Amino acid sequence: MNKLTATLTLMFLVSSCGNVKDRQTQEDGIFTQGEICIHLPVHQATDEQGRVVMKVLNDGGSRIFDVIDATSKEFSIFVDHSIVPNGEFSMTGFRPNVAYINGNAATGIKVLDQEKFREAILDKLK
Repeated sequence: MNKLTATLTLMFLVSSCGNVKDRQTQEDGIFTQGEICIHLPVHQATDEQGRVVMKVLNDGGSRIFDVIDATSKEFSIFVDHSIVPNGEFSMTGFRPNVAYINGNAATGIKVLDQEKFREAILDKLK
């Protein structure tokens, strides 16, 4: 009976992630936005020597790195901290660390609730 319960629970979790549209949640250890479903906790991807792999761009400090969720699915994270071009307004002169999933500012999926994403994922990596 325990195997049946575990199987049904897993099937429910997988199917519920696939049916979520245009909403973002952090319920039950899952960060969801649209079709993206990241099971918490996550850890940062490492190279063969166990070192964290992160690219820091010379655009003001944007960062690109991969995270692996609890189901071993890998996601690329882009945190935009580039210098604001002339003509755009910014108190600091930089874009405010906006996170994107599976791409950059032009090709990725912009995280709708930056604060929840930062709390659920980014702050846990530090």
